[in-house]
Amino acid sequence: MSIFCFMSIFPGMGAILFLFCVLLSIFFQERDPACPSLGHAFLYFKGFHGIQAYRASNWLWRNGYKSMASLLQSRISEVFGMDIHPAAQLGSSIMIDHATGVVIGETARVSNGCTLLHAVTLGGNGKQQGDRHPKLGINVSAIFPSLQFLSYKLGLIPPLICCNFGILCINVFSDVIT
Repeated sequence: MSIFCFMSIFPGMGAILFLFCVLLSIFFQERDPACPSLGHAFLYFKGFHGIQAYRASNWLWRNGYKSMASLLQSRISEVFGMDIHPAAQLGSSIMIDHATGVVIGETARVSNGCTLLHAVTLGGNGKQQGDRHPKLGINVSAIFPSLQFLSYKLGLIPPLICCNFGILCINVFSDVIT
């Protein structure tokens, strides 16, 4: 389902979604040295496409269309190779570079300006109930291939909002502030 198809189904959302697309294209071009133009991000970057499709599934989820949101999320996973739960909370100006293997769980929160590279998993251990996924603060860069954070916070103390994490594989069992 393209963003334009979604815009035709929900015409009142069209202008808002188009504005988000333009702003996110600008953000991608500023953050990714491999992005030569706004059109390049808009047309070819699957991280960009996956975020836009997630926003559509999140809207469906929040408005009570949970089965449709889950169906769209399943298709996003199949087409873009990334799995973002429709109930996850993503802020603005999120960049998911390469996108393949990115997993963001149901109770995860990714704040404004965050960057995620391929194969980042923001997930719990599957045994907890309630709030069980990590929270990323403002301008946090997660650039590692495998991560299980459980329900802890990274970079959420206001004076320390810009953090970079770049580790091969880690299990975090307490709050991490850098």
